[in-house]
Amino acid sequence: MRKLKNVITLISILSLFSCMEYKEVELVEVKQVVVKVFSMKEIRLAAYMQIHNPNNYRIAITEADMELFVKGKKIGNAKLDKTIILPKNSNEVHEALVFTPLSEMQSNAIPTLLGLIGQPTVPVHVKGYVKGKVKGVAKKIPIEFTENVRLKQ
Repeated sequence: MRKLKNVITLISILSLFSCMEYKEVELVEVKQVVVKVFSMKEIRLAAYMQIHNPNNYRIAITEADMELFVKGKKIGNAKLDKTIILPKNSNEVHEALVFTPLSEMQSNAIPTLLGLIGQPTVPVHVKGYVKGKVKGVAKKIPIEFTENVRLKQ
């Protein structure tokens, strides 16, 4: 009886989501990166990104695990600080608060970042994944991009 109940539940879930058409979410542009915290404990950045969600439902970006490279040098692993909500059929700029704790920084991170002071733009490369949720169903989406971004401190 329990197996039958599980099968019925699985079929119900699959039929509910089979009618949802998923279109790829697109990172259009990284508009700006702002240094929020630069300390011996962590680096916190605010990245302002234009993201296009062509779907007829909102998507919540709940988690991210990324490697952050600046000028070709790995700075460390970056995590998302708060959930980002992408409204349905939107093409908006969102603030992504990203942090790298000192324990996850590379040994060359601080000298590399100090060398950026006064530079208007810097090449930033990010690779990893983000986890998006739609109606309780989560999906990991690989991301990788390289952009020359404006720095504002």
